[in-house]
This record gives sequence, structure tokens and C-alpha cells, in this order.
Amino acid sequence: MVEREESGVIPFTVTFYSYKGGVGRTLLAANVAVELARQAKTLLWDLDIEAPGLHRIEGIRPNDPAPEGMFEWLIHWQKRRSLDGLTERDTAKLLKLIRPSQGVGNLHVLAAHGLDADFADLYQKIDWHQFLVAEPERGLDLLKAMLEAFGKAGYERVIIDARTGVTDIGGLLTALIPHVSVLVGNF
Repeated sequence: MVEREESGVIPFTVTFYSYKGGVGRTLLAANVAVELARQAKTLLWDLDIEAPGLHRIEGIRPNDPAPEGMFEWLIHWQKRRSLDGLTERDTAKLLKLIRPSQGVGNLHVLAAHGLDADFADLYQKIDWHQFLVAEPERGLDLLKAMLEAFGKAGYERVIIDARTGVTDIGGLLTALIPHVSVLVGNF
């Protein structure tokens, strides 16, 4: 199911979210993505910026992991001060980071960072405040532009593994971006 919006084609987007870590959110998101990939081209997007690791899950990890991931891409994007949107070059570089899953034909993974990267260091280099607090509409526009690029690349569904807790990016990823948010908790 792909939705047509004024800006273009937006894949059906589901965010998996939790208020604490260790509740099985990432594995649930991965399993749902595997099932959805049996029906249509699906992107599993790791936006768990506290503990990223979707690209390491046995059975879905890419055979050829990307040398960089979302964090590295975002750092380059911010250095160029492209805060007004995505250029064709930005989009091409973003799409090159997506890797097919090793075990599920229609499933692709966008890792938070490169395989051997120090994600805590990368996290610190990103100016989160700029596009999440100072100008949140730019952060929202960026995420929507990325989703549109995924839709144009043929992804019908995007599954997001989001950060835990109440955060600025959590608000965008749970309330403003997805068609559906799934809150995962334990008893």
C-alpha cells in the first residue's frame, strides 16, 4: 500500500516504539518486516539512536553491509548545510546505503551506522538540536523527503525501529511520520 501525497509517493510507514529498552521492540519490528516483505518490497530502517543494531540480526543482516549508515549520511548532509531538503545527490547517496537482507528477498535494511563505526561518537557529531528543536519543521521535512525517496525507489512499506523514551525525534517518528505507531512494552 503506497499513499500518494501532495509531495509524491509515501510508503506505508510503521514505527515501533517503546518507553524503555529490552522489551523486544527491535526483534518485533524485524519479524513484522520479514512478514511484510513476503508481500511487497519493504525497508527496515534503524532509527534507534540509543542502541542501533538491526543490521546485526541473524537471518536479515545484509551479506554486504554498507560501509556507512544513516548517522554518517546525516553528518555529511548537515556539514553541507542542506537543511532545506534533499538534492538528487543526497538521495542517491542515501539509497546506496540500503542493503538487501541475506535471507528475505523483498526485505532491505537501512542501518543506523556502518558496521565497524563508533555509533556513540557519530551520535555526538550530529546536530540533533538544529533540526529537532530549533527548526523541527526542517526535521519533519527531511524525514518526509526521505520517505518519498524510498517510495520512488519502489519500497511499499517502511518499518522504523525508533528510539526509546520521550524525545524530540521520538515525537516525529511516532506522531508525525508514520501511518501507524506500535508501542511495545512488557508487564
